[in-house]
Amino acid sequence: MKKTFFLAIAAAIGLSSCESSPDKTKSENISVEENLKNIEETTAEKGSAGSGIATARVGDQEIKVEGVCGAVTSMGSTSIVINDKNQASNAFTISFQGTELPAATKTYTVGGENEKDDEVKISFLNFKDNNMSSWDSKKGAGTITLEVNGSDIKCTFNDISLEPAQMYNKAPLDKTAKLSGQFSLTR
Repeated sequence: MKKTFFLAIAAAIGLSSCESSPDKTKSENISVEENLKNIEETTAEKGSAGSGIATARVGDQEIKVEGVCGAVTSMGSTSIVINDKNQASNAFTISFQGTELPAATKTYTVGGENEKDDEVKISFLNFKDNNMSSWDSKKGAGTITLEVNGSDIKCTFNDISLEPAQMYNKAPLDKTAKLSGQFSLTR
């Protein structure tokens, strides 16, 4: 289970590193193998896993990811990921700058990039019938608060707008998703 969770997180980080990544991978001359090596060398688990659920509403369809929730750091950023208990490749991800989980309650602006200390990027990934669908947050999608009580981190979120990946999403999943859910983990 731990290996599946780690592989799913590495895949999520790998997919998001194609869009935005630290200077170490921005050069056009770096090969995929070098990028994977950089990711592997800088990836570490954070805290203890908890659980979570995220539901994306796309038109009249509902797509749910429910299962283990954990955090990893890689290449200067932290990702909190919920992997679906029935299909580990389905995942909800929040990424933000820094290599530590917050020590105090913190509210983040949901945006397209996680370049600022108070900004997160949210992604939702779904594989069904050999088709991938993906949604990502854009600037102005809302806010999300990570509530910290001692070493426990909890978060509840509602109606976060995620935009479909034009490259992957086929009708009827080619529309904006409204994301709601909750998760908890330990620092």
